[in-house]
Amino acid sequence: MKFFTKKNLETLFNDGLAFANEILNNEEVLQNLSDKKMIHTLVFNISEIDVLKNICEVGNKRGYKYINLENWSILIFFYFAI
Repeated sequence: MKFFTKKNLETLFNDGLAFANEILNNEEVLQNLSDKKMIHTLVFNISEIDVLKNICEVGNKRGYKYINLENWSILIFFYFAI
């Protein structure tokens, strides 16, 4: 953490939120991922898309600081899947 300023971290998380919104609003990307069977629904009926929706919903309404820390890692999945 000593190598990052508060502004750098805010930029990182705001960019992550923007990335999540871009994926969620791009039907072509979502359809392509679905066609390639990259999206999985777990036993308790949650998929990668649901986690992405949660990031966007919470982040857009309340800000990145309110997004569950565990959800951010899904953006790495989408980065490599795309």
